[in-house]
Amino acid sequence: MAFHSFAAGRKLIRALEKRSQPICCGEGCILFSQGDQPRGLYILKTGEALLIMNSASGHMIMCHRVFAGSVLGLSGVIGNEPHTLGAIARGGSKVGFVSRLDFEDLIREYPSLQPNLLEILASDVRGARQAFFEHSTG
Repeated sequence: MAFHSFAAGRKLIRALEKRSQPICCGEGCILFSQGDQPRGLYILKTGEALLIMNSASGHMIMCHRVFAGSVLGLSGVIGNEPHTLGAIARGGSKVGFVSRLDFEDLIREYPSLQPNLLEILASDVRGARQAFFEHSTG
């Protein structure tokens, strides 16, 4: 299932990219795992990634594809809580990493970016509800 809820506006992407460090992604590059403490954000510059959620018993209950322009790990960083899903970049994808500290500095410096962050988080909630609905009725 394709999922676009993590897509960020151009202004936010440009601001994050200026503070990002490139990550080399081979096939199946794990950006973060479900339950990991968030270290920062990941910007999917090109390619695609899979967002995966597993049940407590280890069975996959959700898998979504996301595409270039997506910001991954935002809810964990903002909430300072472990990731509720994992993210795996597909081979050849270009990904940038923005540390938590750099992200916090960016938001303090440019508070005008906050509405776009809220849009991403709200879309994330809608997507989770939709996935739950599909899983419970499917």
